[in-house]
Amino acid sequence: MKLGDAELDPLSPETLGSVLEARICFLILVLELAPATVWDLLRFYNVEDLPPDLKSLDRDWKVPINLFPSDGLNGGESIWNVPIIRLFELFASKKEEYSRLLGEAREKWVQVPHYSESVIAEDVFDGLVSDWHTLRADSTAADLCDSIAQWSSRWHLSDEWCLNFALGVLKAFKIKYIDQNIDANGEARKKSYIVVPQWLVDEWTERSWYDAVECIRDDRNKGIYAASSDIARAGTFRFAWRERIGGRIEDIFALEEVFVPFVKAEAKFVSDMELKFWRQFFINYRQRSDGLVGKLTDVITELQRFQNELQQYASKAKQVLKNKSRPVLEKTSGDAHFRWLVEFQLLGRSYQQIANDHGVTRISVMQAVKGLALFIGLTLRPSKRPGRPAGVKESHKRVVLGRSPRAPSK
Repeated sequence: MKLGDAELDPLSPETLGSVLEARICFLILVLELAPATVWDLLRFYNVEDLPPDLKSLDRDWKVPINLFPSDGLNGGESIWNVPIIRLFELFASKKEEYSRLLGEAREKWVQVPHYSESVIAEDVFDGLVSDWHTLRADSTAADLCDSIAQWSSRWHLSDEWCLNFALGVLKAFKIKYIDQNIDANGEARKKSYIVVPQWLVDEWTERSWYDAVECIRDDRNKGIYAASSDIARAGTFRFAWRERIGGRIEDIFALEEVFVPFVKAEAKFVSDMELKFWRQFFINYRQRSDGLVGKLTDVITELQRFQNELQQYASKAKQVLKNKSRPVLEKTSGDAHFRWLVEFQLLGRSYQQIANDHGVTRISVMQAVKGLALFIGLTLRPSKRPGRPAGVKESHKRVVLGRSPRAPSK
């Protein structure tokens, strides 16, 4: 399993394509293996803190989405100590700043044809909640930060990139699903909450997680293209198929492409160019009545020239980036190690339990989990040491090999 389609990785830590690809693989498996992590981030209230009469509500049928807790359901403060509600509270407390950012965003995007309201909403969101580091410095966002921190501590996702990802999930959930639902429902604007089917909320939740994953992929692509500026020194691959016509050599068709090793492997680039070449070749000669009559020698010569120039250009492009890159990491184990990491980190399973389930040794699981966590920048939770827990007495007397047991005292 190759982490991405590229052949080389930029040396800059911010644009390591294989690291971001590994994080993407990990996050997708979090949704598959530990979906409670996602639901816990986007639920609208702490179910365990609900009053008894509301706990009996059939949550498979409908769920109240409370936008402003002070005007909604009654209950203790802990009921509303969830990230999505704290996010709405933060937006409600910054009405003036929100209006200013909204005006600036509209003025900017009105110049762009066919703009959508979602891009305006994203600009406003980024202005109020840019990233975790900035948010922590904002005293008015303390409740939101504390709520997210509790979530991250519960699921052992406390590294800064995990917290920024959580903000991305909240952003997608609010802008793409909650806000659009409110805009589409005139009655919802008159209330502090709306009621939607639980299955729809679950669908919004999963989509929001995937949307945030796609944002990581977009950031990865932007960073890689920015790191590829030196590829200009390798130039562009240009090839013109030449043919002798009436005593003159003329260009019949041409190919042009740039090879970026941070984006694509050499073998893939070569195969793509060969496919484009043969497509143009057959289109050209199929349309001519004389076809390849009497031109076989010239055709073979041109084919060899195409292959040589293509290989020389690809090698030159990789040589240009040689001192600013490293080979992309390959995982021969497929996604198995990612699954072990999710099981250990989020599901609380021990190395031995994972090893027993997958028919491998404990040391193999431990090395794989630690290595992958280090690679993606994830701080591992403390592991339980094998053996008898501290403070618990042995159930049987210990027998030391080679030593005769003591005779019972009379």
